[in-house]
Amino acid sequence: NTKKRLAITIKDNENLKWENEALELKYEKCRRERDDLHSKFVSSILELQQKTGLKNILLEKKISKLSDLLEHQQLQPNIDESATNMSHHHSTILSIDHTNNKS
Repeated sequence: NTKKRLAITIKDNENLKWENEALELKYEKCRRERDDLHSKFVSSILELQQKTGLKNILLEKKISKLSDLLEHQQLQPNIDESATNMSHHHSTILSIDHTNNKS
């Protein structure tokens, strides 16, 4: 009776060892898959950050150029008006000078 129970216990122990080994192999496989997925995830995130960083730099340059262009366009009427005023002022001076020379 005791020998029978011992044989059954030894058999159960061997079965449990095999199950344990199989589970450890599955665990290792899952761990490797998880590590691989995590590595791919991190790589994808870094790549995405680089791409968005470059896009942001390009957008900032475009905004800067457009701001400069807008500022130039807003200043252009003032420049034209100043040039007209200077031209008119210069003409007046020449006219006065020309009148003085005739006298």
